[in-house]
Amino acid sequence: MINFTMRLKPRIIILINLLFFASVLFSLPQVSFAQTIRMPLKDILQVENIRLEGIKDNTDKYEFKLSIPERWQVKQALLTFSYSNSSSLIKNRSQLVFYMDNTPLAQTALDPLSPQGVMTVPIPGRLLTSGYHPFSFSVSQHSVENNCEDPTAPELWTLVELSEATVDFDFTLKPVPARISAVSDFLFDPKNPSAPPVNLIFQDFDYMKPVTLCASGIALRYDYRMVNFTSSGNIESGMDNLLIGSEAFVKSALAGYDLPKENQDIKGPSLMVLNFKEDTYHSLIVVTGRTPDEVLIAAKAFSLLSLPLPDSSSALVKDIQIPQINPYTLKNGLEQGKVYTLSSLGFKTHTFKGITPIPKGFGFRLPSDAHLSPNSKATLLLNMAYGASMKEDSVLNIILNDQFVAAIPCKEINGGTYRNYKVELLLSSMNAGYNKLTISPQLNPMATDQCTMVQTGNLRLTLFEDSTFTLPVVDNWIEMPQLKAFMSDAFPFGKQPDMSETLIFLPDGKKSSFVAALNLVAIASQKTGFPPLGLEWYRTISDGGSVGNSNTGKTETNTSGKVESIMADKDIIVVSETSSIPENFSSAAPLNFSSSDSKGLTTGTGTVAYPHLVRAKGYDASEGEGFWSKILPHKGSHVSDISLVDSKIVVTRFEPVITREKAALIQFQSPFNRKRTVMMLAAGNEADMIKAGSVIWKPGVQAACSGDTSLINLTERADKNFDTISLRIGSSYYLGGVTPLPFMEYYANTYPLWFIACVVAICFIFSLALYQLIKIRRKRRLSNAQ
Repeated sequence: MINFTMRLKPRIIILINLLFFASVLFSLPQVSFAQTIRMPLKDILQVENIRLEGIKDNTDKYEFKLSIPERWQVKQALLTFSYSNSSSLIKNRSQLVFYMDNTPLAQTALDPLSPQGVMTVPIPGRLLTSGYHPFSFSVSQHSVENNCEDPTAPELWTLVELSEATVDFDFTLKPVPARISAVSDFLFDPKNPSAPPVNLIFQDFDYMKPVTLCASGIALRYDYRMVNFTSSGNIESGMDNLLIGSEAFVKSALAGYDLPKENQDIKGPSLMVLNFKEDTYHSLIVVTGRTPDEVLIAAKAFSLLSLPLPDSSSALVKDIQIPQINPYTLKNGLEQGKVYTLSSLGFKTHTFKGITPIPKGFGFRLPSDAHLSPNSKATLLLNMAYGASMKEDSVLNIILNDQFVAAIPCKEINGGTYRNYKVELLLSSMNAGYNKLTISPQLNPMATDQCTMVQTGNLRLTLFEDSTFTLPVVDNWIEMPQLKAFMSDAFPFGKQPDMSETLIFLPDGKKSSFVAALNLVAIASQKTGFPPLGLEWYRTISDGGSVGNSNTGKTETNTSGKVESIMADKDIIVVSETSSIPENFSSAAPLNFSSSDSKGLTTGTGTVAYPHLVRAKGYDASEGEGFWSKILPHKGSHVSDISLVDSKIVVTRFEPVITREKAALIQFQSPFNRKRTVMMLAAGNEADMIKAGSVIWKPGVQAACSGDTSLINLTERADKNFDTISLRIGSSYYLGGVTPLPFMEYYANTYPLWFIACVVAICFIFSLALYQLIKIRRKRRLSNAQ
């Protein structure tokens, strides 16, 4: 054989060797998982079209960052965007530059004869390691008139069109490490702009609560990213899998896999992270125990993992100690009546440089039901210093939610410092939800004549991190229903961060409705920043009054109005196909999907309330006029967060109301308790219900949800968004209350003389009453002495 091989020509030998190595290569398990994806930049981070103006400008104030997850090994990325520029620029002195990590990667001349263009920037993989990578755009723009140049001329502009920009990623997945700590630092990474689906495999409906905790734990780790949950019932390749159930169920599901010996014996509540030879780039996470209670303990531990520990592939959960969580404890939320240093809010000592420095600021959240009275104020105490030889019209502007609210003059020519400079901010200029406070200086040089060299080295202003921000105590009051509040911080269901005052009700008892409800709960957990440890699930309520309690896995008999008692004590989220929604919920909803006939049978006929003649809503200025109104003018409503439109409602009956490729998200007052709220997600069939649970994650859909009814078209548009129409067609109700203190503040500020007169009169009456009491007491004492 050897002699025969030696007689072969060298080319034939090489060909045989190549065929041999190719056969070996194809017989081996998959050794790489390469992907190339194209994503709109707006799906990765918040961007918009940006206009760069003046002789020199950049996008640093937007703090753009491109995120690369731990599990990606990026070879290259391509950023493609369009731009347009002024036709008055000088081509050889005007350019647009792209920077990544402060490194210029690409530049192009701004041609006035070709003012529109498309730029594709290749970003090498060596710059795209795991983490957040800042990038920016910078322009130099010049035009000359009369041998002189105005650095602020209006014709100096370039528009960078980022709303339609795309990013192409060429990467391979890294193998998943078989350790539990990978859950928090590798698998479910908020830096991942294209998170893979998560397949949930669970035993049966008795394990809905553990499944919910695990799904919410994943959503929490993804922070603000959308998560695609599926439930096929089997372990799937090409995606991460989560296996939840008893010891017997887990061993049955893994019977065909070769597991390490240490993962075969389950001695209590257990967590495991496994990978297989067939697909080492995706994980299988096991949450199990010997009993349902042990599975629930393991699920709680999984939902609360926030540090990259433990480092083993499996672990036994010995104990969980959960602290008491107060209402309105929001992620990134501020506590009322507390003083915060700017450092604690993420603002570090910063020196602003130049004529128009890059603004800096911090964000904070207020509860959705915060009643932001115009008579209450938040307080900024600023410690700052500014440079000398600046023009007296230099100023430090304070911007709240893109609106100018205050300014601090910097007019001392020799410079100056401020210690505890007090700035009061009206709460009415804030939003219930997210707020952004920005510090934006305008520092002007002394010499500003045309064609004069401008000295900017002295244009400095430093704001110190020991400055403070104080939020006063505010009332909690809100007009409901309001889907916008749910999309902000899951109110009212997330008022308790663990959702202990909420129950989920699945009237149709189908798996599709459970998965859709699972998505709603995961979204709520992202908003609150805490897993729903106190949430309860009820799958069915039979005609005989039995309650399918999926928290205990038992069916309980309704005695003494148990069903009504359960429903009355909680806010309720109902997820069901329209044909299975109970009459007491359907009749109370703004959209009545079904009704009962004369025999009490449910029909497909429902009612729809259409708003017409929409107009501005006013109030009767003459209401309550009388003698006192001539002395004290009408105060008007002390409530600012009320409906601003009025309309006439036309009620029409249809059969059916919801058809294919449609879903409805509805909120209304609970029929069991006037202080509670019901939110209902409804679709016409199982396929639409599963799709609705996925579509509700879309940022465009969440932003469009408001009022009491949102109708979602489940057919995807060309731009991969979904049409959502929001209406307010039902009656309003109110949650919370307003204390008498705002009334006193109002009259003290609006009518100070009358207020002082009233205080003096009250003091005089009190003093007179006290004098009379002392006089009577003295008279009695003298009479007793005689």
